Amino acid sequence: MTQIDRSFVGEGIVYARAYQSADPLLDIGNCDTFNLSFATNRTTLPNYRGGGGNRNVREQVTDVTATLGMFDITATNLARVTKA
Repeated sequence: MTQIDRSFVGEGIVYARAYQSADPLLDIGNCDTFNLSFATNRTTLPNYRGGGGNRNVREQVTDVTATLGMFDITATNLARVTKA
């Protein structure tokens, strides 16, 4: 199977390794976009002693989502990481 070269000047190189292993990271492709977003749970303690506002605020991260746009991924590279 021949690989079609669709070169793209991306933002970085994608590295991966098997889950919970100490193996070195392997280069598996090129990345053109990377977006990271998160959701938080905000709990506030209002200030009832005049002046308004909040006496204390606590924010905890509840969800993290990452989106990658990847290029140049080969079956061989993906199989090395997933042990397929």
